[in-house]
Amino acid sequence: MDKGYTLLELLTVLAIVSILLAIGVPALNQLHQDNRQTAIINEFAGHLRIAREHAVRQHARVMLCTQEGGSSHCSTTTHWENGWLLFEDQNTNGTCADDNGDGRCDDDGGRILASHSGLPKGLTLRTSRQSASHAFRISASGTTGDNTFFGLCDRRGSAAAKGLAIIYTGRVRLAPASDLPPCPVTIT
Repeated sequence: MDKGYTLLELLTVLAIVSILLAIGVPALNQLHQDNRQTAIINEFAGHLRIAREHAVRQHARVMLCTQEGGSSHCSTTTHWENGWLLFEDQNTNGTCADDNGDGRCDDDGGRILASHSGLPKGLTLRTSRQSASHAFRISASGTTGDNTFFGLCDRRGSAAAKGLAIIYTGRVRLAPASDLPPCPVTIT
């Protein structure tokens, strides 16, 4: 008696494995993208919470601004996916630059509390704010002055976007997709 598989049995197994892979791989890819977005939103929310807690504890104005891809400088771009900088704004000018690398803003000595060098390629993070959409202020009382939404998008578009709502009292919560700014049409 031979102990082996026939060609027909082998082809049947390969067909079943191919079907399972065709179904499973896209689902795993979507799960990976969802988890990546969730991790980024959680980190951004954590930085916003740090900002509010620091502002209230130290009775100091705190700023969150876009930065120039890994540098310790605020920028005027509205593309938060390039990175952000969280710092004490002691002179209330809304900007920071740490050219000497000591962890403080060179112009006023405010501490840099956190930074993020940028998001992976293919992701965008934008705000719903019309004015000063490159910076976000938290007062010494922990308030923000207005309601703001941040939306994180990938190549899947608005249907898969995740986001945060920051209400004027400074509280941070997850936002429904209907409240988020629109995703860019083309994401590279």
